[in-house]
Amino acid sequence: MTETIQNKKYRQVWIWVFILLFVISGTRLLFKVKGDYLIYYDSIKYSLSGSPEKVYTQEGDGFFYMPFAYLLMHPIGWFPIKVSRIIHHFIESALLMLSCLMFLKLALPEKKYVPYLMGVTLILTSRFLHNNYGYGQMNVIILFNIIAGIFFFHRNKYVLAALFMAVAVSFKITPVIFVLYFLLKKEFRFVLYIITTVVFLNFILPLAFWGIEGGFAVCKEWMFSQYKLGSSYMTKYSNYSFLSLLFRYLTEYSWSDKSGGCCPGNILSLSRSNTLIAYSACAAAVMWGFIRKFGKSMKEIRTMHPDGNLFLAMLPEYSIVIIIMLLFSPVSWQHHFTLLFIPHFCVTYYLLKNRIENNKMIFSLVVASFIVGGLTTPVFMGVDFSRTLMNYSAITISALLLLAAVTLCSVRNFKENTGK
Repeated sequence: MTETIQNKKYRQVWIWVFILLFVISGTRLLFKVKGDYLIYYDSIKYSLSGSPEKVYTQEGDGFFYMPFAYLLMHPIGWFPIKVSRIIHHFIESALLMLSCLMFLKLALPEKKYVPYLMGVTLILTSRFLHNNYGYGQMNVIILFNIIAGIFFFHRNKYVLAALFMAVAVSFKITPVIFVLYFLLKKEFRFVLYIITTVVFLNFILPLAFWGIEGGFAVCKEWMFSQYKLGSSYMTKYSNYSFLSLLFRYLTEYSWSDKSGGCCPGNILSLSRSNTLIAYSACAAAVMWGFIRKFGKSMKEIRTMHPDGNLFLAMLPEYSIVIIIMLLFSPVSWQHHFTLLFIPHFCVTYYLLKNRIENNKMIFSLVVASFIVGGLTTPVFMGVDFSRTLMNYSAITISALLLLAAVTLCSVRNFKENTGK
């Protein structure tokens, strides 16, 4: 009886926290709509006016999502922009809450851990959530679809899991790394479902919606937009991938940000081509390690954890996949790091379960990652100071520190379960 009352109290607290955060942040949107959401809104207006292919050819910052994501976003053009923005904000807030609940359902933590687990996870990810919400980005939708895919995969509902994974890929092509991951796990049927669903949603459904000519035009322009994204945005000041870190620190090229401030450069005076070779070598080494690390099939993992929670056994692996995806994508904006919600959940759960005093190194790495990433928040640190740290790839370094913490969790988790 006491436990039931306690559960109800937790549920009520989370609902009120959700409502409060939505009201506070949503009220601000009534006065100002800025950032990438304006691009999305204008892009959808092109389609509603009968020129769908122009969504990828407009001047300035382009629209890079796959055709199905473009289709899925059409309702935002049905309303005035401020109303549309608030609806989008509400949907993302609800999806974030659902993401939390799905992970709790899979992890099944002790009840006393629940408030700390979700509270700390959201605080650690707050820097990137703030940026995502502020600019009207879609990364919470991507996060939700990846988590939903994982959730239904562990419920053996492969078709539904593949649908959510395919939607995530439609918004950002980089989650396709999960296809490689599950291929290494010998989950061939699941991989086939994901690939088939991606093809259907993005290259067949648009033909039915826009007609053969219009659908082909949209698909063609999307493919051209990916080339533009890769060639024009890799060296942009707001890119925080591992490649951008190498460009910033190793090349003879001196970056400049919006305010004219200089970024680091000339440390080794490498040419861009040599830097790309170094990046490719690092990527190849990571891929080799990726294959070695994740080469065990699901059947082998179940054998190693016969009485355990399979999701918890794989959570460090999911976390490493997410961080590698963000770092080794040629282009990663700071709002993309909203997906670090998953590794933040992983390290928080591990520290709560195994006690901080027994895992001081992991705790130190997590704290360092949070501080380095948090110092780039203009609201608290001022625009000039935060921009200087971002110019020095503080967000990338923050992700690398978190990768080290998750890797330690993975190693210790393996040792605890196998005795090796």
